[in-house]
Amino acid sequence: MRRLAVLVGFACWCAVPGRAAAQGRIITGHVTDAVTSAPLGRAQLSLKGSETGALSKDDGSFAIPAPAGDVTLVAHLIGYRRREITVAAGQDNVPIELERDVLRLEAVVVTGQATGQERRNLANAVGTVSADQVNQVPAQDVEQALQGKISGADIESNSGAPGGGIQVRMRGVTSIIGNSQPLFVLDGVVVSNDAIPGGTNAITQAEGPQQIATVEDNPANRLADLNPADIESIEVLKGASASAIYGSKASNGVVIIKTKRGQAGGAPQFELSQGVGFAEISHELGARVFRDSVEVDSTYGAKFGPLCSLSGGRCPVYNQEDVVAGGRPITARTTGSIRGGSATTRYYVSGLWDVEPGIIDNTGYSKHSIRVNVDQLIGSRVDLNFSTNLVHSNSRRGLTNNDNTGTSYYMSLFSTPSFVNLHPLPDGTYPNNPFAPSNPLQTSALLRNESPVWRFIGSATMTVEAIKTAQHSLKFVGTAGSDFFNQKDNVFAPAELQFEQASGLPGQVILSHTNNLNVNVSGNVVYGYTPGSGAFSATTSLGVDYQKHDQDISRTAAQNLVGDIGNIAQGTIFAIAAQQQRVRDMGLFAQEEFLGLSQRLLLTLGLRADQSSADADPGKLFYYPKAAASYRLVFASPAVQEIKLRAAYGQSGNEPLYGQQFTELASANLGGVPAAGLGLLGTVPTVATPDLHPEREREIEGGLDATLFGGRASLSVTAYDKRITDLLLQRSLPPSSGFQTEIFNGGVMRDRGLEVDLTAAPTQRAGLQWTVNANFSVDRGKVLALPVPNFFPPTGFGVDLGTNYIQVGASSTQLVGNDTLCTSFCKVGDQNPNFRVGFSNDVQYKAAHLYFLLNWQSGGVADNLTAWLYDLAANSPDYATPIKVDTTTMPLGAYRASTFPRETKIYLESTTYLKLRELTLSVDLPRSLVRRFWSGGRYARVSVSGRNLLTLTPYKGADPEVSNFGTQQIARNFDVSPYPPSRSFWFSVNLGF
Repeated sequence: MRRLAVLVGFACWCAVPGRAAAQGRIITGHVTDAVTSAPLGRAQLSLKGSETGALSKDDGSFAIPAPAGDVTLVAHLIGYRRREITVAAGQDNVPIELERDVLRLEAVVVTGQATGQERRNLANAVGTVSADQVNQVPAQDVEQALQGKISGADIESNSGAPGGGIQVRMRGVTSIIGNSQPLFVLDGVVVSNDAIPGGTNAITQAEGPQQIATVEDNPANRLADLNPADIESIEVLKGASASAIYGSKASNGVVIIKTKRGQAGGAPQFELSQGVGFAEISHELGARVFRDSVEVDSTYGAKFGPLCSLSGGRCPVYNQEDVVAGGRPITARTTGSIRGGSATTRYYVSGLWDVEPGIIDNTGYSKHSIRVNVDQLIGSRVDLNFSTNLVHSNSRRGLTNNDNTGTSYYMSLFSTPSFVNLHPLPDGTYPNNPFAPSNPLQTSALLRNESPVWRFIGSATMTVEAIKTAQHSLKFVGTAGSDFFNQKDNVFAPAELQFEQASGLPGQVILSHTNNLNVNVSGNVVYGYTPGSGAFSATTSLGVDYQKHDQDISRTAAQNLVGDIGNIAQGTIFAIAAQQQRVRDMGLFAQEEFLGLSQRLLLTLGLRADQSSADADPGKLFYYPKAAASYRLVFASPAVQEIKLRAAYGQSGNEPLYGQQFTELASANLGGVPAAGLGLLGTVPTVATPDLHPEREREIEGGLDATLFGGRASLSVTAYDKRITDLLLQRSLPPSSGFQTEIFNGGVMRDRGLEVDLTAAPTQRAGLQWTVNANFSVDRGKVLALPVPNFFPPTGFGVDLGTNYIQVGASSTQLVGNDTLCTSFCKVGDQNPNFRVGFSNDVQYKAAHLYFLLNWQSGGVADNLTAWLYDLAANSPDYATPIKVDTTTMPLGAYRASTFPRETKIYLESTTYLKLRELTLSVDLPRSLVRRFWSGGRYARVSVSGRNLLTLTPYKGADPEVSNFGTQQIARNFDVSPYPPSRSFWFSVNLGF
């Protein structure tokens, strides 16, 4: 009985807030910005060594109870440096000035499933991007907003189509046929960034007629569904030494996104933004201009000469490309939010209405969303956090990229001379194109390709502070979340289209339905210990994580539509496809963090154990250790205040793709008898080895971080060596086995790199504030060993046109092709650039604000197959330029085309570029003027901004970033008739009240 009483007493003691000191006075004061003297609301005030706290009001004022003796007052506000002030006995009023944390040294960065460390102590190179950096210029999606801002991150647009289509690669190539995307975690939820093709391959047959949809369909990726204005911060775990906490899903890096939360204290804060703008094509490819019918006859034959009917036989000039992609549609984006709360309840609610038509008719992107985040404190020990996001989006992609039927816009434009009039006839119909299977003006006007999506993302986190004393803390953290979306793809090619009439089965509908569900549940226990001396602190964390992924895709293609009605049921010829995925994962995690020597030394040890149904043995655990250390050296020099030395080691994995571990039987109708078997209907019978398991990445990282010039600058230098073993590969099997291909683990790749980050605040005065951010990165990959002969990866165009080649001792991103100096084929280029640089300036002068971001890439090559197609059709802009070859003068374009297939290199072009990624000029209206119209107004800002406004590059194609095959680890930078990239312009009004 006595023991029971003791336990009950101990439990009651844990549940009661820390024992309050005798209250002898009330300390008051104001919290202000040290530079501008502006009042700072919602700053956290606390008495060091106790749980007594308060929040500053909107005018910066605060009041906090304190004992009669000397106390230490701690003031903290996100974005500002923490400050400790000694308040003497008898002192009741304390003015507090907080300095901006320009270098973000006090920002807490994720180091474990439920733990974090201040950036100043971090032992890994972790990229961080703030809300202001994300939203400097309106972006279609989060990935676009990250371009040029993270060292070591290669972020490229697969095409210029509205609604996304962006791929991210961290620190080089990490897989050949495995997953190529980072893991995206939103408020604790593992969210999908799948790019699900809509089915246009049924029309274009870019990868043959056997499949309805392929990676060449130019799909949008689902991260585009998020509202960038909701984001509070983004942390990018680039290497295995940091991402090991996510185990077998983390070898491609981890992107942790946190959305905005409510704020306690003061009145609710409203923000409203209205932006309008337009987009325009950033670079036209152009086409050959013919002088007269004589030139036409010599190029195409006499039958086309009569089309040049102007006086003297001169040829008219129709800019077909401008008609197809020369639109400047008005875009509009409205965002609004409210955040506020009390000491126990905080909330953030936002909404988005975004409509962005594309530069091509019947293309565009629209997105409407609402977010509700609520935080509820129950007592003093239990904190509940809820996040919900409902999104409805619709991307209309049109018909672009590679095709083998001449139906996509640019695949018909390249062969259509400028003297051909494709404009509508007086009766509204379109003439047939005599040079191609389709009229691109007709196709863009009549074809429909839509992908509406409904999506819900929700999560709940409970934190229970079981023990909270000066020496001991124990908390339990549980998180549950889900990400569900339904995507419906609808492609309608009406019978009157030229290529449909020629097919003999006019009219086509492709309908696809996708249901995707991600669920994850995790539980963590975190114990912290700080001895009475405060000489060190230790944090121990244990966790368990469960995830599941379900995806169902069904596709139906129908041809020969009855009555040309765009309904799948009106077809008479059908093709059906279906795909189902179901993966279950579980992981265990343990980590120990030690912070000592006056918080200068950080030591971390961790271990993750994962099992997955995607492995051959779903019950087998795979272990991923991590270890890291950092030490801060403090100097009295005015130039150098601190130098932090750091080193880290970690392992992470990359699970096999769904379906690689087993063989799917194909169904067929054999003489009226239903059958199922291997290799039916063109499928490739594939089998996996009995021990198929995740790829493994081992990384060693080291570097230093320096704080310079009194905290006005920071420099970070990181070098890493990453080795990927147990690569997922495939090899051919003898026919007697009954299978054609086997998936197995083997081979070794390596990637080494250097990253440099610089942040500086040259001046921080009341009238002028200037911040500079720069990043530099370089990486080099190499294949060290292969258990199979050198091979071509699955996606490519062959050596005649240039393709990737996986070869021992060579770069994983090399391109091989034909060359007169080679006996067969040889290396002709490398897609990986020499280096990348991001450079931004943020200048605030009184009420004016100027921001710009430059992105520079040096080196690398792209395979400009669009230029090759124009040359083959004798239609490239410079085709007729005379060039002397040996003793013969011939047209330049004819010379280039004549080298095919002997010299692949002639169509490989440098992807060096300098881009003005972002530019914003804004002005804050006087507060007195704002409050004249609204007494509660906090600010009003007008701004003009733009994205991708200027590109300087020797590349002659649409854009040096385009990639025909979508999101890939290897096959990137293949330019085949993409949706043309555009530059965007915005005028915005932002209000706060």
